[in-house]
Amino acid sequence: MKTRKYVILLVVGLLFLSLLAPLKVAAADRKATISAPAEAQKDQTFTVTLGFSPKADTRSCNFTLQYDNQLLKYVAGSASNVSGMSGEISIGDNSPLSMVLLTLSSASADKIISLKFKVLKEGSATIKVTAASDGEQANTVSAGASRTIKLVAPAPTTTTTTAPKTTTTKTTGPTTTTASTTPTTTLPDPDRHPSQA
Repeated sequence: MKTRKYVILLVVGLLFLSLLAPLKVAAADRKATISAPAEAQKDQTFTVTLGFSPKADTRSCNFTLQYDNQLLKYVAGSASNVSGMSGEISIGDNSPLSMVLLTLSSASADKIISLKFKVLKEGSATIKVTAASDGEQANTVSAGASRTIKLVAPAPTTTTTTAPKTTTTKTTGPTTTTASTTPTTTLPDPDRHPSQA
């Protein structure tokens, strides 16, 4: 009987210890994503959105972007779709643009941050994610996502001018003709000789 009691206590103890052991969560394979318009006009701004696929809980993240500083200028950035996420964005002299964001709570998100760029020149610019992390050491995040944007001249502005209206008014009324009945007398010219008459 004592042996049976010890076996039961041993089994219960092992079950209890197994509950205390941390459960290992399966690591996720995620890809860094980038979305941007296919075309942008010179002197205009456009938005680039960075994130991860598939959508999963994200507490912190970092991205490093590479782009041509001669064609594009970073203007502003903001965390999107992640409540309470904040961080720092720093600009390198010749790209790369690096950002680190974190939040105290975990949020399931796929679109993390929106960045605004200004087009400086016409051409073709590629923005590439060269490094990315979602803050989970067990996760593998594939960088390398890129987007090529065609940078075009601004659309020509058309100016419409309206010519002033000209109004011609023609007044018609009765026409009166008056004949003169005043007699005229012709006198000889004192400077003329009578033979020239």
